[in-house]
Amino acid sequence: MNKTTIALVAISILTISVSCRTSKSRLNNISDKEMLSIIQGNNETSATNNFTKNLPPPFNSSGSYRLTALDVIDVEVFQEPELSKKFKVSPQGTINYPLLGAVSVTNLTVMEAEAKITKLLGENYLVDPRVNVIVSSTASRRVNIFGEVKKPGTFSISPDEPFTLLATLSKAGGFTDIADIKKVRIVRRKLGEEEIIKINVNDVINGKKGIKDIPLENGDIITVPETWL
Repeated sequence: MNKTTIALVAISILTISVSCRTSKSRLNNISDKEMLSIIQGNNETSATNNFTKNLPPPFNSSGSYRLTALDVIDVEVFQEPELSKKFKVSPQGTINYPLLGAVSVTNLTVMEAEAKITKLLGENYLVDPRVNVIVSSTASRRVNIFGEVKKPGTFSISPDEPFTLLATLSKAGGFTDIADIKKVRIVRRKLGEEEIIKINVNDVINGKKGIKDIPLENGDIITVPETWL
């Protein structure tokens, strides 16, 4: 073995020694969680795909639904079973979430609720948390009001609110000055068929003919026409 070969062998041994010491130092500084990720390798990607695949579809794919009191939601945090639970939104609009305590979710969309919980968990507890929120059931009943009311639109009525015609019209701000309140209609769909209920709101307000406030059903459409002079 000549001097050049001996020198090359010595350099190789030195490089291997330095590499081993460096790798050992790096391993000593890796956390258990990072080590688990290294061991799993591409399995983490596979697990993530399976997690997403197995989730049920969102309550409202358009993302327009806003959470309200007494809704029931599922919060799933990837690889965190103790943080993945079902919650009922309190009358105050909060859920009592592990580690975080009371978290206000009322009037948030599903995506906004996910972003809020992700942010709160990421600030102090988890690194890059992956959160999914799913609406299991909604306590809201919805009514659409069109025509001559001051605030037409879609209204959510929670179970602790009266679900009647006059109460719901009050949510719409009442009638405009040109509303024909004698010809209010409720359009109701049942089993694919449309039912139209004509109402003289004056009679309801005054209690004429024994008429009381009219109970509504989820999905009712209330129309208030204009008075024609």
